[in-house]
Amino acid sequence: MPATRIQKALSAAGVASRRAIEQMVRDGADYR
Repeated sequence: MPATRIQKALSAAGVASRRAIEQMVRDGADYR
């Protein structure tokens, strides 16, 4: 099993989700 590929995919997804959440928080603060 390509563990490195899985780890890279998981880390990339985590970074993307974090950025999306941070952007959502910023947008929410701006709208308020």
